[in-house]
Amino acid sequence: MQASIRLVSIVVSVLYGASLVLYAVSNGLPDWFWAIAEGITIATGLWRTCVTSVGTTVCGDFKCVSGSDTAGACERVMAGRAFMTLACILSGICTIAFFIFGAMKDRHHRLLLLFFKVLGFVCLVMGSIGVGVGGSILQVLNEKADVFRLGAAAILGIIAVAFNLVAAVAALFAKASPTGIQYEQS
Repeated sequence: MQASIRLVSIVVSVLYGASLVLYAVSNGLPDWFWAIAEGITIATGLWRTCVTSVGTTVCGDFKCVSGSDTAGACERVMAGRAFMTLACILSGICTIAFFIFGAMKDRHHRLLLLFFKVLGFVCLVMGSIGVGVGGSILQVLNEKADVFRLGAAAILGIIAVAFNLVAAVAALFAKASPTGIQYEQS
């Protein structure tokens, strides 16, 4: 029984680790959405923007000009950055915590386990808000482009939220006992 308990903790840790990697890649790629207008392709992420015209691509940091942002795209990008960064940090903490719980052989503290269960759901909320807010930029900028599509980074963010959800639900079955973590059998 103890080996399977440790195995499930490691599986939860791996799921959180996968969501960490996906959140980080999603946060860093300059491909949250792309648009084509007047023969120019613009790929924009939460941190960088790349413009392609006549086969030449130029990338630079995403900069907000407060006077020209009437639609609120800049605020959405900043909020998306913040929530995705928090999701990265929290999923990393959950990865380490459940790996340690899986490696421990002695008693586990119930309050600490409960804290990490709640932290997993907080991470899920942060990631969901980050992906939602980042994806909502499509709504704001869609009126100005001929073709507008969700990019690979946004799709990776959605997959990260799915991994985070599975990990958070699986972690709910963890039950602290005097002998270690036990998972409820149904």
